[in-house]
Amino acid sequence: KKEDGEEKKKKQKEKIKKSYEEWSNRYKKKKKNPGKGNKSADDHHKSIGWGEREVRMKIDENGNPIEVKKGQEKRNLDIGDVKNKKAVEVKDYSSKKVPNSKEIKREVEFDKKLVEKGWDVEWVFKDKGPSKGLEEALKSPPPIKITIIK
Repeated sequence: KKEDGEEKKKKQKEKIKKSYEEWSNRYKKKKKNPGKGNKSADDHHKSIGWGEREVRMKIDENGNPIEVKKGQEKRNLDIGDVKNKKAVEVKDYSSKKVPNSKEIKREVEFDKKLVEKGWDVEWVFKDKGPSKGLEEALKSPPPIKITIIK
């Protein structure tokens, strides 16, 4: 019985180590990705010829989206035009479809509030498209436009 307990502890330690390694690998990939994502958003911004990059937004106490200073934002729009109520989110995941992660769900939730306030919001996917869950979230009312560029 004592051996079983020791074996159990050993397996738990291995599991913790493995989950740390998985987290660490994901973290390292994410640290590399912003540059790629920023380049994709920069390129797309140039191609559409409107808006500004990295527009910081939040929803005010009356439920209206407003542009704010750095540090006050709840959402950074990759490309935004506040005056004309237009926004573009650019996702560039070359190795897999874009997941419906917790962070992305928050972006979708915020962007749907923009759509409810009359904004034209589009999500542009470079290479791979959205996962099934993300696609369903974007298409559910109020829908957000989806564009996939191969």
